[in-house]
Amino acid sequence: MWTPKLDAKYPNGVVFTDEGFPDFSPYVKDEWPPVVIEPNFSGDRYQDEKIANEAVGLEETPEDRTWHHHEDGKTLLLIPTDIHKAVRHAGGVAIVNGLDQ
Repeated sequence: MWTPKLDAKYPNGVVFTDEGFPDFSPYVKDEWPPVVIEPNFSGDRYQDEKIANEAVGLEETPEDRTWHHHEDGKTLLLIPTDIHKAVRHAGGVAIVNGLDQ
C-alpha cells in the first residue's frame, strides 16, 4: 500500500504503462543496470535472481532491494524493496508462469 512516507520518499510515485504495468525504471541505479535473461525467465524467481546478481557483480541481493521481473519476460530491474512491495502488480514471473490470468 502506498503511504505518506513513501509519497515523501518517492514524490514522483510510479507511472503505469498503457498496458497497466508499473514502470520502475526511474528507480534503477546506474551501478546495477537491468539484466536480460535470454531467452526468458526460468519461472523460478530465486534462480533468476541468482543469475541477475552474478551479472551485476553481487554475491546476493541487497537487503533494501528487490529484483523486479519485468513484464517482457526476460528483464530484471533491481529496485527499492519498499516501492516494489507498495505497488500491487502482476510481474514477469506471474506472466511466465501463467498466473496473471
